[in-house]
Amino acid sequence: MREGRPESEYFREAFHIAALRARRWSGDWDMPEIGFGGPVSDDDVRAAVAEAEDRKYGSSGHAA
Repeated sequence: MREGRPESEYFREAFHIAALRARRWSGDWDMPEIGFGGPVSDDDVRAAVAEAEDRKYGSSGHAA
């Protein structure tokens, strides 16, 4: 990654910029941050998604 930042940080920053540009509310907007105790890699995200799919659909990964 450029600048040594994980891809998720680029998505969070892009979402924040897009939301601020399209904002239709008054006052400042503070996007909460979730601390995971360290950097989250692409593999960590893929594993979390696969685990959530397994919980929802079973180990096949497809809807029953």
